[in-house]
Amino acid sequence: MAPGRRVCSPAWSDIHGLLHMRLNDAAAVLRISSTRLKLLCRRYGLARWPGKKIRSLNAKLEKLSEEAIDAREGTLQGAAARHPLGTIAQENGKVLDDLVAVYAQIESSVAEMRKFGGDGTMNLPANSGVPVFSGANN
Repeated sequence: MAPGRRVCSPAWSDIHGLLHMRLNDAAAVLRISSTRLKLLCRRYGLARWPGKKIRSLNAKLEKLSEEAIDAREGTLQGAAARHPLGTIAQENGKVLDDLVAVYAQIESSVAEMRKFGGDGTMNLPANSGVPVFSGANN
């Protein structure tokens, strides 16, 4: 085995902390290929990597926070200056709700998969016709 390569699959707790990153960056941190990370995510119940959505919502929150600070200080410029602080707070609440919904959907998917097996992988009977992969390289 080449030095620096993982022998076992990362646990959900390892992957969960990296969901805000780009898929390739998260795979590099975990020392696995991006294809392998996609496979693991599907086993944990995620249809697609949520990094872009999470980063987008975080960027919106940051922008709204800056607008709120500028609104309080009275230094807003252009179209943003016409938005009262209450409107900024409402938009901020909507973005936070969206972010919470993304994480809730992720946790729901993982919880659903854990019903099938303790580690998020499905334990199917041998005669189910669905290939089940096992071994240290999964």
